[in-house]
Amino acid sequence: MFLWSKTRLYAIDACDRTHVAVDWSKAAKDRFYDDKAAESFEEHLSMKYRGGQKKPVIQLHDCLKLFMKEEQLSEQDPWYCPDCKLHKQATKKFDLWSLPDVLIIHLKRFHYNSMYRNKIDALVEFPTQGLDLSNYIINEESPVKNEYDLIAVTNHFGGLGGGHYTAYAKNKDDKTWYCFDDSSVSGASPESVASNTSAYVLVYQRTQPAGPAAPRPATETLRSGMIPIPVVHIQNNDISTHSGGPSSPKDLYMANKQENGEEEADGMDGITVLI
Repeated sequence: MFLWSKTRLYAIDACDRTHVAVDWSKAAKDRFYDDKAAESFEEHLSMKYRGGQKKPVIQLHDCLKLFMKEEQLSEQDPWYCPDCKLHKQATKKFDLWSLPDVLIIHLKRFHYNSMYRNKIDALVEFPTQGLDLSNYIINEESPVKNEYDLIAVTNHFGGLGGGHYTAYAKNKDDKTWYCFDDSSVSGASPESVASNTSAYVLVYQRTQPAGPAAPRPATETLRSGMIPIPVVHIQNNDISTHSGGPSSPKDLYMANKQENGEEEADGMDGITVLI
């Protein structure tokens, strides 16, 4: 290992990490090292709160908006058309028609890419009372009030290789919060529940019981409970349809899942949102 000066040697020796130093000649550097590629990198979330900076705070409503944002499918993840039996470039979007009395929201805290995997420990601010989801429902004639109170939280401590689960739950009679950690049970405040950076699964309950179910579109076959309606937009016009009419959004969605080897799950009653 070649070093230019003792100063650099001292700086490396002062660190408790393994370093590799390479003395490049200009010709070798120009031949083997791409400066532009070196400047292209994905910043790890932990770098955003180094040097005394506070960890980022994310709002639950921002996660929900991202969940229902139109998504451009990549060339590596094309949409499969069940009619023409071809994979096509498309955009995908989820909308909500109705919600269940008990709503489970899963915060996706584990991030994967081709370079590394990590857990996102950012604080997600979520209300313990009065979570209003009316603006996310496309059924304008919904007879129920889509307002929810938090009744439980599952927490995950640790990383990808392992960890520990605890839970908060609210007593339905006296409205007191409790923390469950293995065999230990202790009281908890609503503030400690809401300021928890390890919150992983949120359980909400509708403040008012649901009334009669609203009629659903006759052209769409949808599952009960919380119903996300996948809408797929094709970017070219050469898609063919059966003589009986176009497939329903669910049919299009399930055909794509079956093509990718995924099984249909019954009783969909939760939302997985990205952080």
